[in-house]
Amino acid sequence: MAPTADELSAARQWAAARFQGREETPKAQPALPNEQRAPLTTDAPFSFNYNGRSSGELLKEWPCEQRSRESGPSQTEHTLNWTDPHTGLQVRCVAVEYHDFPTVEPYAFWSNVSPSLGFGIDMRVPEIDYAALRRD
Repeated sequence: MAPTADELSAARQWAAARFQGREETPKAQPALPNEQRAPLTTDAPFSFNYNGRSSGELLKEWPCEQRSRESGPSQTEHTLNWTDPHTGLQVRCVAVEYHDFPTVEPYAFWSNVSPSLGFGIDMRVPEIDYAALRRD
């Protein structure tokens, strides 16, 4: 079964919000009532705690480099790179967005580039409501 135009649009909107900082009002999908759809957000597609603070707080304070590039005939690779200006901790998120299927695959990486940087990162992946994503 081929993906619908609405499914492809929802994946594009999710990628645009997360990796290009563009919040858009999600288009209603017949298969998913609006109350079942997660709101679009520009938050990172992962979370962690570091030194007692959440990534939601920290990443707003850290400089972020964004870039996107075509990585194949039907996919785009998005990269977000944050660096803690105090410790040098680097957090990188790379995601592949597929243009012909409603899928975005994000991966997160942490780099300790400072000899003074201690450990203590508590990493969490956000809970995904798969039922809301399922097409009947």
